[in-house]
Amino acid sequence: MRRRVVAAGLAGWILGGLAGSTGALEIQTVANGGQSVRLEDLLATNVVNVVMYHAAWSTESVGELALLTEDLDALAGVRLLILDVVDARTRLARDAEVAKVPRFSVYDPTLHLVRSGLTLAIEVAVEVRSLLNAEPGPARPGR
Repeated sequence: MRRRVVAAGLAGWILGGLAGSTGALEIQTVANGGQSVRLEDLLATNVVNVVMYHAAWSTESVGELALLTEDLDALAGVRLLILDVVDARTRLARDAEVAKVPRFSVYDPTLHLVRSGLTLAIEVAVEVRSLLNAEPGPARPGR
C-alpha cells in the first residue's frame, strides 16, 4: 500500500520527505488555522490511530514527527493524524487542552482512547506496537 498524504496547508518542508515513501503508514494532516475539529469524523476504524497535536514552528514537534514516521513507516494498520494547533491560543489547542507540542494520543482499532498526553515518539511507537501485537478481545479502557 502506498502512503497517502492529505495535506491542507501544513508547511511543505515538514511532509516533503514523507510523501515519496512507499511505507504502509497512512498520514493525514489537518491545518485549518487551529480551528476546532471533530476527531470522530477524522479517525478511521480497524486501524490504530495516532493523533499528533503539532505546530510547524516547533522544532521538537518536527523532530518527533520525523522520528515517529521513520519508526512506524513499514507498519500496516496504522494511521497518523497530524493536527496543526498553530499555537496555545487557538480553539483546537484549548479544546484539546494542548499546552505543549508535540502531544500524541493513541486510539485502538475500535476507536477507544488508549493513551493520551504522550510527548515522545518512542512512547507512541511502543504503544502502537503493543496494540498491533495484542490478541483481539474486548476493548482496553483508557489509561
